[in-house]
Amino acid sequence: MTLAKRANLTTGPLYSAIVKFTIPLIIASLVQLLFNAVDIAVLGHMADTNAVASVGVTSAVTGLLINAFIGFSTGTNIILARFLGAKDQENVRKTVDTSVIAAGSIGLLLALLGLFISPALLRLVDCPAECREGAILYLRIYLLGTPAILVYNFGSAVIRVSGDTKRPLYYIISSGLLNVILNFLLCLILPQKVAAVAIATFSSQVLSALLVIIHLIRMEGPCRMNLRHMVFDLMTLRRIVRFGFPTAITNSLYSVPNLMIQSAINSFGPAAITGNTSAANLEGMLGCFHNGFSVACMTFVGQNLGAQRQDRVNKTILFCLLINVLIGSGLGVGSTVFGEPLLRLYIPNDPAAVAYGMVRMKHISLFLGVGALNALLASCMNAFGYPISQTICGLISILGLRIIWMTILYPLRPSIDMLYFCYTVSWCLQLILLTGAFCIVWRKYKKGTLHEI
Repeated sequence: MTLAKRANLTTGPLYSAIVKFTIPLIIASLVQLLFNAVDIAVLGHMADTNAVASVGVTSAVTGLLINAFIGFSTGTNIILARFLGAKDQENVRKTVDTSVIAAGSIGLLLALLGLFISPALLRLVDCPAECREGAILYLRIYLLGTPAILVYNFGSAVIRVSGDTKRPLYYIISSGLLNVILNFLLCLILPQKVAAVAIATFSSQVLSALLVIIHLIRMEGPCRMNLRHMVFDLMTLRRIVRFGFPTAITNSLYSVPNLMIQSAINSFGPAAITGNTSAANLEGMLGCFHNGFSVACMTFVGQNLGAQRQDRVNKTILFCLLINVLIGSGLGVGSTVFGEPLLRLYIPNDPAAVAYGMVRMKHISLFLGVGALNALLASCMNAFGYPISQTICGLISILGLRIIWMTILYPLRPSIDMLYFCYTVSWCLQLILLTGAFCIVWRKYKKGTLHEI
């Protein structure tokens, strides 16, 4: 890809550029989520409820281990956007090289650890005995793909920030098609269906990482990666950690109390696990829309801050704020109204699991507009260089409130409704805290006293 083909985020029409930038992000996220959706759908049609639950019960564990480290890619996004906007090519090159090396190294460590600690991790969420063997097998194979997962996310972050969101989309579609094909073929060949879908997911993850690396090597411009002259810069790593670590912590904050919530869900049996897994996957797909505009907002704001284009920074935030509220609220209400037929696409032969899934959707999907606002405000805080502030908001609203809820309030009335209401309350509290923090940072921005990258 030549430099001329990449979008210029600091000049030209703004609103159409944001939409064109965001659409491939949304589609790529949807395809990526289809990896797990296909796993669940194939198992739902070709295996029993226990097999579906074996995959579903691992979701909280994989979220804790994977999402925390993927959060580091936000650090790459933040500093790379500023350096590209300021046309600082030397620091751009160091950021690209250091990001890829760090992603591969951390991924290898996680993959090795996953082989040994998977049984212990599943004990933390009280994995039911009937799902335990399949869950351990799935988790071990899934975690073997951690290097590929991290390399893809860091590498695609580089490509997106450089102005190209279409290439990561093409790559994730290619790997997604491989996942679908292998899911059906391996489930027909292998007697162990959980292993079949795990191997298919692993293979697709490796393909997506390879395609990203090949593109980084072939692309032109300051973001090109030269394997013979790659530089691991400690100062750049510190910058990535400085801005990525708070987001990594925030991502894991969602997972830590969710381990407690997942454990409580498991106590209701395989039908509850299956319904929760299916509803959560559907919510993840809906979230791709407002998350796409949040990532676009962070990238556009970051580059225009580097280019000192205050007018475009202001317009970007206002436009993305309006879009996120409309999309989040509309999709949240619509998905709840049509929740039952949507859930039957995942679990066609289990009415009890569908009923459990609907309980989750009425408490979580219905309030998707609140989650959309939280995602945008957090992205703005990251772009301005204040990820720690939004992490503190998460510490209070996500970690603190949900742990208090699960240890004190939930035992007083241990129902499935009480369990999911925890999400609604914590989202609303997070919105209040993020709004206050954003107003403080916005005042600093207007005074010209923001942190330096």
